Amino acid sequence: MSKPVEPAGTRGKGKMSPRKMVYLVLVGLVAAALIGSIVLNVLTMMGYFPDTDVIYKGENMNQRHRKILEKNGIVHPDEEIIMFFSAGIFSVLEDGNLFTPSRVILYQKSDEEGLETFSIPFREIKSISMNTSNPSHQGFSMILVESDSESGRGFGIPVSQVENADAMFYEGLTNAWIRVRPEAAAPVDDPGNLELLSALPEEEDSEKQASAPVLPSETE
Repeated sequence: MSKPVEPAGTRGKGKMSPRKMVYLVLVGLVAAALIGSIVLNVLTMMGYFPDTDVIYKGENMNQRHRKILEKNGIVHPDEEIIMFFSAGIFSVLEDGNLFTPSRVILYQKSDEEGLETFSIPFREIKSISMNTSNPSHQGFSMILVESDSESGRGFGIPVSQVENADAMFYEGLTNAWIRVRPEAAAPVDDPGNLELLSALPEEEDSEKQASAPVLPSETE
């Protein structure tokens, strides 16, 4: 008995070739990734997620993030934030570093210890330095803050080297410290310190002579 003959143009109709299936799956994955990226960017802009390792000046900081820091006692409501960045993935409370006109603050949160906050007033800081070669944190520089108080407190702040974020944070932090303790600045023969001193606000001549280091004359 012969098989019925399929009408012309109907053979294979309703079936999808493996190549077409793979193509549709890839298109779906790309579309899902694109939509997910857009949603994540929108939520980040709204402050629901931190913008990892992006340094913000205080006036550009998301107010939602600012309120979270205030609510958890990291900063005071009337305290000015000069610079801030967080390495947190889902929340700014996971990890963060910032400084105000009077102190530098580092905080971190873990399941074991909870939220820990470390703060040193600028008037108690002995030195601030930056190590750009940091084997334990590849792609990061370590900013070292050393206290001259009896407690000997100090800590390191890892800052991303992407787009010179480490240099930006280090310069801003050091400038803020020198404004509080100009006498504790690095020696004047340090070229980097000359740039920092030039960034200080203008003062009266008498105050400049009292606080600014004296450069050696060319004849000496």
